[in-house]
Amino acid sequence: MSEKPLKEGLTALLVSLFAYAGVSILLDYELFRNHLILSPWPLLSYTAPYMAGTLPVIELLIAIMLIMPRTRISGLWMAFMTMLAFTAYVAVFLLSDRKLPCSCSGVFSFMDWEWHLLFNIIFTMLAETALFLHIPLPIDFTSIFKHKKQYLQ
Repeated sequence: MSEKPLKEGLTALLVSLFAYAGVSILLDYELFRNHLILSPWPLLSYTAPYMAGTLPVIELLIAIMLIMPRTRISGLWMAFMTMLAFTAYVAVFLLSDRKLPCSCSGVFSFMDWEWHLLFNIIFTMLAETALFLHIPLPIDFTSIFKHKKQYLQ
């Protein structure tokens, strides 16, 4: 079985997520900026106006990088690292015991923070899987299996 459909499917899923998130933040910029200001991290609340403008651009850039074959592996690294950062942010927010609504809009607005953490963990693992599938292994393991009889004796 070929792994190409899985690689392409995971990449398409990540493109959809980052494109949707970037566009939805731009469409509801004020709400997103205001929620960042209320962040439990002082540095994030201080830089909220800059982050609110930069984050959707980064998300859209990741989506574009994932679409283009020449930049796909770099885009997968960026998607994975961004999802790790988002997951850490949500975890810290949950530990801070603040009771704010999630700043996500659109179809993600129904999620509470616990569901958002689970969603981010799943998409972090999907990004990691896609990255692993796209990076060629440096060793050709098939040569081991061609001569397996000599290794078993």
